[in-house]
Amino acid sequence: MSGQIAVIKEKVNNLLKLWEKGILKTIAAPSIPETPEPAFATLVEIYKKDEDARAAVDFYAQAIVGSGFHTSCAEGYEEAKGAVDLFAEEVDLDSFLLEVAKEIVAYGNSFTELITPLDLKDLRILPIDSGWRIHRSRDGTVLKIEQHKHNSRVEFRPEEIIHWRWGGVSAESYGRGLLHTLAETLTYTLKFSDGSSVTRVVPPLYKIKAMVRDDLRKILHHYIPRSAWVFADASDAWIQAQAALIGKLDAGERIAVNKDVKIVEETLDIRGRLEFIIQYFENAYLKALQTPITKLFTTPGYTEASARVVQEQFERLIRSLQRYIKRVVEKKIFRPIVAQAGFDPAKASVRLNWGQVEPPEIKFDHVLRAGELGFLRVDEVRRLLASLGFPLSEEVQP
Repeated sequence: MSGQIAVIKEKVNNLLKLWEKGILKTIAAPSIPETPEPAFATLVEIYKKDEDARAAVDFYAQAIVGSGFHTSCAEGYEEAKGAVDLFAEEVDLDSFLLEVAKEIVAYGNSFTELITPLDLKDLRILPIDSGWRIHRSRDGTVLKIEQHKHNSRVEFRPEEIIHWRWGGVSAESYGRGLLHTLAETLTYTLKFSDGSSVTRVVPPLYKIKAMVRDDLRKILHHYIPRSAWVFADASDAWIQAQAALIGKLDAGERIAVNKDVKIVEETLDIRGRLEFIIQYFENAYLKALQTPITKLFTTPGYTEASARVVQEQFERLIRSLQRYIKRVVEKKIFRPIVAQAGFDPAKASVRLNWGQVEPPEIKFDHVLRAGELGFLRVDEVRRLLASLGFPLSEEVQP
């Protein structure tokens, strides 16, 4: 008996050792929730206010789900497919997936509440700019997800919510989207021979872009020629009156005065070349957004071969995101709907397929053969031939 207890104890110890080997969680204790960095609210502001960021995100999202989708199933399970199609129509799954794709691309995350998990009737995308906290166990299992909004807190069990997560790094609980690179700061440390050091913080790209744009505005504003009017033998009161008049002049307007006047032009010398600096930051921004196709519209000299390479790179990322969304939809949405309809989800095998079902191309030989075999009446054959462009004048009785 004691020998059996020893064997059991050894097996338990071995299991514990195996469990302790892989530590996915990087925080000190399971009671400490994980929050996104940078905050989603910051990323939302970038999407709303930066035209390049918004164009890139929208472009990706539309490429992922813009062509629509259709469903398929195993033979004999058309009724299960019908239940899924009805649910998709009721919740407007096309628009839902477009919004989810947009958030996944931009923020690497999206949160969908299942209403309700045991009897799925609806899907609700929760505001991404809420405060989110994810509680995980030591092995990375999600225990609960908290949403904080306007001093309110809501807890979700893992089965009550779909956490769409894409692009995570080092087993993080949150994904990373295109806008993360724009919002991250960089730090570097300089060490000196006397042993001292200084750490510098580089602002995130979106702030650098805003500062460069503001600097360009200032340069252009100050580059406008400034004129100094110097009047001879004029009183202060007279000069003040002329200054008020001159200040209202539009470019090119002239005035006549009865005093000797000398006009001195002052301009800002911007012969220092700024194009390369500006181009560097523009290229860094576009690389961060991973949207090379925009270069086709803004950069002259692109060859057809270059455009083809860019298109292939873009399509690879699109296909990978489509596969991810497809798997989550089939597992978290389609399977519960099929089960609720009384079918075995594994046997029904209801699948999401991107793109619309293309109708078969009707050719002349097909029409004639169908008529010969008796599948079509004469009037149906004539109607199809007319749709193919054959000029048929008289109506023939079937």
